Amino acid sequence: MFTAKMEKEKKDQHMFFFWHKKEYRKKIKENLVSKGREDLVERLLFSDSSQNKKLPENKRTNFRSKRIKKY
Repeated sequence: MFTAKMEKEKKDQHMFFFWHKKEYRKKIKENLVSKGREDLVERLLFSDSSQNKKLPENKRTNFRSKRIKKY
């Protein structure tokens, strides 16, 4: 398990805990792109639960049930 030890790592981690806040979105996007995780940008920052309600139940996104590959 990763533990943030340096001040910048702690700030980045804090930022991801509050991913839903608008003031962190740009920094989170930059951070994910720099780490090669563009796939998470769309899922995390631009997903809207109200859009999920418009989709058929079998097409809705449930992030808690999906696992992210560990490298």
